[in-house]
Amino acid sequence: MTGIQQRPLHRAFWPDRQHSALEQAWQDLRPGESLTQPTAELFDPTAGMSYRTPTYRATVHADPSAPHLPPPDQWILKAFTTFVRGEFGDTPTCRPWKGYQPQHQRHAQAVPDIAERYLANCTATLHQVDQTTRAHRNPAETVERIYHLLCSAPWGNTANKKYLDPAAFRAWIEPLVAAQARLLFILPALPFKDQNPFRTASEPDRPDLAETTLLVRLHCLARAMTEIYPSGAEWLLLSDGHAYAGLFGIETAQARTYFDRIVSTRNFLNLQSTVSILDLSDVCSHANGKVPGLFESHRTHLIQRLAELAAAPQGPLWKAMQVLMRGMAWNYSTRKLVSVSDGDSMRQLWDAVHLPTDPQLPTSPLESRIRACACDAALGYAAFNLAVRWQDTLHTVFPQAIRATIHAKPGQVAVPSLGKVAPWNGVALVAGDQPGPHDIEIYPLNDIRCGADQLTAHHDQHGDISYFTRNDTTSTQSTTWSQTSAAKSHTYEENQHDG
Repeated sequence: MTGIQQRPLHRAFWPDRQHSALEQAWQDLRPGESLTQPTAELFDPTAGMSYRTPTYRATVHADPSAPHLPPPDQWILKAFTTFVRGEFGDTPTCRPWKGYQPQHQRHAQAVPDIAERYLANCTATLHQVDQTTRAHRNPAETVERIYHLLCSAPWGNTANKKYLDPAAFRAWIEPLVAAQARLLFILPALPFKDQNPFRTASEPDRPDLAETTLLVRLHCLARAMTEIYPSGAEWLLLSDGHAYAGLFGIETAQARTYFDRIVSTRNFLNLQSTVSILDLSDVCSHANGKVPGLFESHRTHLIQRLAELAAAPQGPLWKAMQVLMRGMAWNYSTRKLVSVSDGDSMRQLWDAVHLPTDPQLPTSPLESRIRACACDAALGYAAFNLAVRWQDTLHTVFPQAIRATIHAKPGQVAVPSLGKVAPWNGVALVAGDQPGPHDIEIYPLNDIRCGADQLTAHHDQHGDISYFTRNDTTSTQSTTWSQTSAAKSHTYEENQHDG
């Protein structure tokens, strides 16, 4: 077989209530195939007219694009250093102790339809997008307007002005716009709820309003791009919880439940036309093509070589590995290691997760345990990500996709800024009970607990904390939350929104 073959994925024309069109197309994809999103011209016999609509096609490549040989050491050295710098910088982060306030001043019932209100108020701002003469723009002008949108608040992220080179973006996007292809932005995200007790209040399998905020904002950004570019845009979120759960002390079943609840929330808000969600591990397996186990083989090789290259203090990767280990310690599931209601224990945990730069210094048993877990997590986390890069996994499976990121970095599109941390790493702080684009921000829990303002924790119908408000902005209509509410069943019905 030579050249490239394509076949339409017909199921994509008939999305159901549970899955997006892209998710259905993914189910039809065969090993060795990639997914593209051209625009097709169809004829409606009832209306007697033709129309253009986004579709999905399976593209079969004659030669496997994933390299079969493992990466050489020279590539590993450069790729690892670049990866750590992009994730955590060049030096370990130092966070000053701010104290710990384990008790909230008030509890209240969450506004039942807070997510729907946020969605409605955000979409109501889309009329502000410049739609003038969009049908008559040339591709270069359309790309320029998309770039400006991605760099502008509230829809985009102003950090894109610094990290997203206009010329490179134009070269990237203009061929797709010229072909009237639907734009697909791909974002690894939403693994599970962070179990650092200084950051979150929920169990690992329970997303809250913070995650819902991301879904809504991505939907609105896709809608805003559609106002500029008729072929439209959509987001593909690759949940990496299954890939990372064991590394961070999370049970795989909890990551799976988190994934299912994210999809349920997406469906409840009816965002299937703009937001698709797949498991990153499934995508990596699919990228193997007709060589089963290739990705896992590369990942195992990378773990072994990284451990050897970063072992000695004089080694080429030792400094970068210490930075990564500190990041892993801060992200590890430490909630279960101490009593979160005891201030002294929490201060000990704070010191322990900020690993000292010199690993030879005397440490407490708690710090020694966290250091060992952080080392294993760093090796596994880096190896997985470098294997994705070595095989060019995302581009192999989604060759027309545009890479997006939570943390602004060169060459990738930063998603809308939602606060200080990613939604799964923090809690939602809401201003009022009719929030708009600027009224929900994501913060580490301890940051808002240690502020001057008193807080109200708002609980959903299952008793879980959904979001926080400052007491001066808490709705007077919120009812008092009681222990009776907390004792309600935590059973989630299928497609039940739990934001």
